[in-house]
Amino acid sequence: MPSKLTRTVECTREAAELLIRYFQLSESSDWQLDPPCSIIRRKDEDDVTIIELGSGTGYVGLSLAEQLSRLGKRSDLIILTDLPDVCVLLEESLHHEKHRWMTSHPMCADFLPVKILPLPWGDVTGVDQLSDLLGGEWNAMSKPRPLTHIICSDLLTSPPSSDSEHSPEVIISYKIRSLSKETAFWSAFGLWFAFSPVSVRHGTSRTSQERFDCTALEPLEAQGWHVFGSEGFLFLGVRRPQSFKWNVPESDSDLLAGIGAQNSDVPQSDDTFETLLMMQMEA
Repeated sequence: MPSKLTRTVECTREAAELLIRYFQLSESSDWQLDPPCSIIRRKDEDDVTIIELGSGTGYVGLSLAEQLSRLGKRSDLIILTDLPDVCVLLEESLHHEKHRWMTSHPMCADFLPVKILPLPWGDVTGVDQLSDLLGGEWNAMSKPRPLTHIICSDLLTSPPSSDSEHSPEVIISYKIRSLSKETAFWSAFGLWFAFSPVSVRHGTSRTSQERFDCTALEPLEAQGWHVFGSEGFLFLGVRRPQSFKWNVPESDSDLLAGIGAQNSDVPQSDDTFETLLMMQMEA
């Protein structure tokens, strides 16, 4: 029987691969995603600023950086974050990825900017450093830029927050490990964020490589919409407009209990995730 550690590693890997596949399929004209990926399929040419929470080895963030560099989006900015000790490993991963990029693209432009920032949960210093980074202090020629996207895979602690009334889009990939322990996150997340699963529909023209990469989207012959990724969940969310007027509790336990939502001191919960889970089980 797999150990808890083995199960955790498997869930983390599967959630990360689900997020990477979402970004990769967003390039293909043979696949339709709803909602479409606003990082890859943009309505305009505005640059994006992406922060990844709990980047770990940088598997997801650096894969996305390579993809955006290949697409010529080198004015974008990706910020990888994790605990201070993990950031040392992230620096090594970034160095290797840049070296690999320069080796395989000798005549190509530079790798897009990737910054690494220690950001432990609830750490005020880390938040201040992030604010300075977004304020333009990461480059002498840079200017302030809004945070447009937050991405994370298999990372459930406290719902992300923002002091600005501009809500970045949150993209979360998730693999169930212990539903009883993880439900509290989704109950609180739904109070502050409106979120929905990504759906996918494929066309009639597919390469053999796409067939290999998308085995989780079986049956391939189906023509209708399906929830993206049978091995987990992929959610897109934005901050509820009214929540910017609520007082965010300082305690993570209060936040997870739903205190502060509607400016109430009474614990509350949201059932969006439970409803989506029930619908998928009945499908």
